[in-house]
Amino acid sequence: FLPEGENVTFGADEKCKVKMKGLGVQPFMCCISNVDNSEVHISMLDEEGNEISGDAKVKPRVVLNGYPLKKAKQEMLHHDRLIIGRAFCFRVVIPQHVEEGKVTDQATDADNLQSALGEVIQDESPEFDQCCAYVEEMTKRIGHTKGQQFLRRFSKLLPSVEEANEITREVRPRDRLRFSVEVISDIFSYETDEPELVVRVWQGQIGINRLRGVIQRKLMGKKLNFKALLKSIESTAGQDRGDADEQVLHVWEVHTFLERIRSMRDIYEVIKMEGKDAWDFRQPGSDPWMDITYLDMRELLGHVDRKMMEHEEKTRSSRPMFQHSGTRSSLSMSDGERSRLATELESSERTRERLETQVAERDRKILKLENEIATLKASTSESLSKWNATSTFKPAPRGMLE
Repeated sequence: FLPEGENVTFGADEKCKVKMKGLGVQPFMCCISNVDNSEVHISMLDEEGNEISGDAKVKPRVVLNGYPLKKAKQEMLHHDRLIIGRAFCFRVVIPQHVEEGKVTDQATDADNLQSALGEVIQDESPEFDQCCAYVEEMTKRIGHTKGQQFLRRFSKLLPSVEEANEITREVRPRDRLRFSVEVISDIFSYETDEPELVVRVWQGQIGINRLRGVIQRKLMGKKLNFKALLKSIESTAGQDRGDADEQVLHVWEVHTFLERIRSMRDIYEVIKMEGKDAWDFRQPGSDPWMDITYLDMRELLGHVDRKMMEHEEKTRSSRPMFQHSGTRSSLSMSDGERSRLATELESSERTRERLETQVAERDRKILKLENEIATLKASTSESLSKWNATSTFKPAPRGMLE
């Protein structure tokens, strides 16, 4: 409930009357005022809590009925859908508007979260503007219907990509990872088929390479200024696109990206609740931002093999010894222990057979080498005998040797 005659602020800051935490929630998001329980107005706030206009360059994500706020102050009607950040969605309820007939045209009692999210229009996004220009050109080739279908798919995918970028900035701020929507076309069906959408993963330079790149681009040939250097590094820390030093890491199909962003959301929740050290990205299969390459898989399999060998050695060294008295064993075991022991014995037997095979192969190679050496010796002796038999060398007289 909104108190009458008060300005209710929303955001993550302690000063906000409605404090909220979640993805995309800045210290101050918006302010809602209730005038005589008949008029409800909303306005956006900057990071300091001051009201800003809709044309401000930097503004929080506040979406009303699918559109970002465009006015300094905007009136809300009964059943309006309000999205704050990427974690909160509200439906406005103003009973007096029902009596006066002031209800949003598209409002229905069936409004839910999915319908509110599905109506979001990214008309202020640079990517959306570029896509619209591309669709205008594409419509001339493949027709209006296919062009609009492509635009709807793009509009549906773009919010998820922006969400992935926000999660990445929160969870991995130092890795300089970025997602972007890309369009690919088949050159053989370029004139008739609509293009496909993919998601590309970029990464900028990090560590010493990044420092070297900033120096080369910003300070080479100029007087060294450490303040300017630090300012250049800080200015590129939160950039989302356009860095000259970025390289492509992966290109994903849309369904692959949607599967991975679900894992990213889970990781974000874990880190927000338990801290940054709660998730270890080094563990195999725990990093949805990265693909596992062939070399990674080979290293992983080698690690598994080493672990298995260590386990076998440990099992062999800790195997129980049996002591018999007469014809009856003095060692009593339960069914579970017998099963475990049988499994260990079977594993040890397989290991013994593998080692015997390796030893047999080694003996075969040694025998082959010994045969080759014997053959080489025989051949050398035969050559020397023939040379002595045909040689005209005669020993010198004894006096000459003295």
